[in-house]
Amino acid sequence: VSFDYINDLIFIPVTIDNKKYNFLFDTGAELNIFDPLIVDSLNLKKLKKGTISNGKNSNSGIQRVEINNIEIGGVQFFETVGMVWDMTKVANLVGCVKIDGIISNNLMRKAIWQIDYKNKKIKISDKVANFHISDNAKKTVMHSGNYGNVFLNVQINDKIKKFTFDTGFNGFMQ
Repeated sequence: VSFDYINDLIFIPVTIDNKKYNFLFDTGAELNIFDPLIVDSLNLKKLKKGTISNGKNSNSGIQRVEINNIEIGGVQFFETVGMVWDMTKVANLVGCVKIDGIISNNLMRKAIWQIDYKNKKIKISDKVANFHISDNAKKTVMHSGNYGNVFLNVQINDKIKKFTFDTGFNGFMQ
């Protein structure tokens, strides 16, 4: 799937119920986010309310929903959970880009992803063998459970620290 790279953030086309939307691709976000305007136009199963955090503030009582099918680059993702949150606040922070939602690591865990920043493409597969891996590449293990952020251990001198690979961090959103 081709992506737009705006203000150091990746935006990808997402199809839900045969309608195209613009989503922020954020590996550091734990749950998908859907703008209320999308939710109002779709027939979504409402789930238990939860809490959402943007790294600085938390809001509780946020409606959670289940989306039966999301398509990204021809790949179907079924029974995806997300939160309903007004994306105009985020759009204003990143330069008034229309954002319909955020694709997060809870959906990304269902496939293998390769980001090609040079050609502005994301490849999605169920097998690593489907990707071209450079001979110069080094394997890095990313740690994750069934939920929460994905992290990698980085050793600096004699200390090992946990870091995240967060495509949604652009210096002021964290």
